[in-house]
Amino acid sequence: MKVIHLISGGDSGGAKTHVLSLLQNLNKTITAQLVCFRDGPFAEEARAMGIPTMICGGNNIPHLRRELAAYIRQGGYQLIHCHGSRANMIGALLRKPTGLPVVSTVHSDYKLDYMGRPFARLTFGA
Repeated sequence: MKVIHLISGGDSGGAKTHVLSLLQNLNKTITAQLVCFRDGPFAEEARAMGIPTMICGGNNIPHLRRELAAYIRQGGYQLIHCHGSRANMIGALLRKPTGLPVVSTVHSDYKLDYMGRPFARLTFGA
């Protein structure tokens, strides 16, 4: 199975620890690719742990959607797993062009995370 994991890349604490441990162990039996929306300590630590890591940044959402959709199709991925609000939004936008199931792991109280950002809350139907 091939799973692509999306995350902002600025995470620290529990979410960072969870995602890095998850991907390190998943890669023992399946292909788990990490995509961070920015480079930095999170991506550097993932690479140091041997986790396949790609940086796909920028604020041009239509371009990001096209780039990731093409990458996912070409890579033969079967599932999109999102971690965090930006990843959830991008994952929701990738559902149609890839035809893949999209799942999200909520690492915190999303109502607090999205406070003052009603559009972002729509990705959860909240």
